[in-house]
Amino acid sequence: MKLTSRHIAQSILIAYLISGCTNRHSSPKYFSATKSATLIEAKAIFPTQYHDAIDKTAEWFVKENDTPSDWFVSAKQGDNSEILIGMTHISGIKRSEEAEKKGIYILGNPSGKDGQCTYDLQKKEIISCGLWE
Repeated sequence: MKLTSRHIAQSILIAYLISGCTNRHSSPKYFSATKSATLIEAKAIFPTQYHDAIDKTAEWFVKENDTPSDWFVSAKQGDNSEILIGMTHISGIKRSEEAEKKGIYILGNPSGKDGQCTYDLQKKEIISCGLWE
């Protein structure tokens, strides 16, 4: 069987979901945007309880002089009344697609920008954003 970036992405998603299931939530809810759903478009597919977190994450990127439409998102309920917004930059997706055409499969953070923002439900604000290593 030929290993493709889809297989790798599915494996990473499964590992992420399994790690999320080890927290104190008995059945954490996880929503993943497809490649066609950017941070700007995500509100159309994510449940309403994630909308404020999505808006605040987009605002954070604007303050950082970045373009929210260049980011693809996933979201899940974290511990301590937090929502975790996983961020994948479009440049990493493009880089992975180009490499796959050459038979090369990039794992990890291909854009060097991918990361996670944490939204506090009580404070109603982003409390941290950081890069994945």
